[in-house]
Amino acid sequence: MQGDLREKIRAATEESGISRPDFVALLQLIDQHYDKMEATITQSLQTQTQTPIEAIFDSVTDALLSVGDDGVIRNCNKVCARYFGRPRRELIGSPLNTILPDLRDTSLSDFLSPFISNLEDTRCAHPGGGA
Repeated sequence: MQGDLREKIRAATEESGISRPDFVALLQLIDQHYDKMEATITQSLQTQTQTPIEAIFDSVTDALLSVGDDGVIRNCNKVCARYFGRPRRELIGSPLNTILPDLRDTSLSDFLSPFISNLEDTRCAHPGGGA
């Protein structure tokens, strides 16, 4: 718990003149609870291994991946890894054609052109209509 908040509670308790053991015990439990919460948050922040983009990718329930101009997978989410049956660490850094065999005989831009109306469009339109 914040030091100043802890002191305010302690001062308020002393000023109130309340000495009932159950009230004091309750305040001690609250103090211990906040200490545990702080420790948990601190530990979580120190052991966090995901980058912000990975955290965003993993919060999406669809398969997502990002690919560089060179056709190499830069990032993917857990759903994508599960969909292709490969661990994320294996997918990242590998050529996109390892999971999309139809891409082997064509360039990435030619392969994606039927699905994207322009480079600024982030929606993937299927050939023949629909989104």
